[in-house]
Amino acid sequence: MAGNAHLESLESLKQLSIVLKKMRERTARELEATQIELHRLHSWLEESAPAYWEEQFKLAKRRWVDARQVLSDCESKVREDEQRSCTEPRKRMERASERLAFCERKLRILKQCRSEWEQEVDRVRPRIASLNELVETSFPLAIAKLQSHIDVLSLYSG
Repeated sequence: MAGNAHLESLESLKQLSIVLKKMRERTARELEATQIELHRLHSWLEESAPAYWEEQFKLAKRRWVDARQVLSDCESKVREDEQRSCTEPRKRMERASERLAFCERKLRILKQCRSEWEQEVDRVRPRIASLNELVETSFPLAIAKLQSHIDVLSLYSG
């Protein structure tokens, strides 16, 4: 039963090899970009945002203390018959209190976001590892095996 092989798809296999190589390269680039973006977001959530809102909280606290002192000074009477209008210090105290509460909310929300972020990263980490394994091991093995078959078929048909 020795017959001739009919090899019409050798060029198709070569094209498949080229496509697999390009797919590996694109996947590797996208994986790297994703990992960079995840690292950037992690740094922002763990370093930049907390530092910013802690500084804003300290500043708001100082302004609140200053506003409270100004209002207290304004409301204190020098003499019994001396009555002061402390509208502006009260408004300043109100604004300082609102800003302080705002910064406290931001710090609480940030803590919650960081926790949710870690959960999400833990959920995605196995997928990233699978993609990395695909790019680093599976694609190269498949490409090498395909190339080996192409080489054998080329020898056989030639």
